[in-house]
Amino acid sequence: MTNGKPSFKFNGHAKGFTAHFHRLDETGGLNHVVPMLGDSVLPEWGERREERLSQPYRFEVAAPRKRCLVAIAGLHTWAEGSGVEGRFATEVSVQITGLEVVEMLYIDSLKFHMRSSRTKSTDPVLASDGYHILGMRLGKVEAKVVLDDEVLPSAATYQQFAELHGRRGKELAKDGEYYRSSIVREIHLNGEEKDQAGMSVDGNVITWIGFGKIILGEIYVKGHERRVTMLRLAMGSAAGGTAVAADGQSNGQPIT
Repeated sequence: MTNGKPSFKFNGHAKGFTAHFHRLDETGGLNHVVPMLGDSVLPEWGERREERLSQPYRFEVAAPRKRCLVAIAGLHTWAEGSGVEGRFATEVSVQITGLEVVEMLYIDSLKFHMRSSRTKSTDPVLASDGYHILGMRLGKVEAKVVLDDEVLPSAATYQQFAELHGRRGKELAKDGEYYRSSIVREIHLNGEEKDQAGMSVDGNVITWIGFGKIILGEIYVKGHERRVTMLRLAMGSAAGGTAVAADGQSNGQPIT
């Protein structure tokens, strides 16, 4: 309690990109780490945290052959917690442009924004100023990702989240204590048949033989906590490793 008014413990982060490569071609046992780029984490009392690339980023290796594993033209993340007249808001935002991975996957623009607001006595209300995955290409094949505008607002609480999926006749997946779904409505692959060989789509997952799995728009909910990861890679062919891009989380609680 501060000056007779309820206070709030903020919790939120916006993370840009990170990756770990343990194998390249036939060479295993590697430990190539792309450090977390754009890590904006809120302090418990709120305020604003902001990170951005000062110049384009490239992660290159010379062996077993010379190539660029990751390139990013621009990256900007921010997280902000504020309270006005008893209403507390947490916002997280990530914007990535010109993303390239293993010289095979390209995304022109990856954006995510989430705003959670609540009072001491009410459930959170979740909204967004926009999110998208634009200009995504797998080699010569274009992947058009259509996002679902209803899923994110329903993730304010688990109850709302479950109700939306129930109305749609879908059962929520369970991952530990979290319920998992996706903000992806559908994915369309466009390109010549020969260029799409080895590619398949299952919900929000693209499997590409020669690259691995591309998992898009994952959303996790537990109570009033929600987390969205716009892009996750499970690579296992030309390069073995993992990567995460545009990850945002928010959860906060009043304290007396």
